[in-house]
Amino acid sequence: MHNILANIDPSGFILKEEASSENLKRCIETILTAPPYYGPKILKLLQYQFTNKFSLTETDRIMLYQLSLGTKTKDLTKHVNLSLRAVEDRKKKLKEIFEISDGDTKALLDKARESGYI
Repeated sequence: MHNILANIDPSGFILKEEASSENLKRCIETILTAPPYYGPKILKLLQYQFTNKFSLTETDRIMLYQLSLGTKTKDLTKHVNLSLRAVEDRKKKLKEIFEISDGDTKALLDKARESGYI
């Protein structure tokens, strides 16, 4: 979602699960009169990003995405231009950013999904 908002900058954006006839009508009317229109979950994501004091780099996003696909930490070096040690350090930093106290990658991914980064 973040990449769509950053790279495309759409006049309207709702998720499929929010696409009721009422929401679609509201979306179209808003786009025609005073764009943009963002669905409730997109607005929540935007609010979360503005209230957070951190932003993720493109490398961080790629790592999170690859981890969400099941890529092992040792194989992340194939997807980002970092050494294994740097990948491990970056992953540790991501856990700190998302306030994950245990070493669980699943918890990191859950928090990243909840925050709209995956």
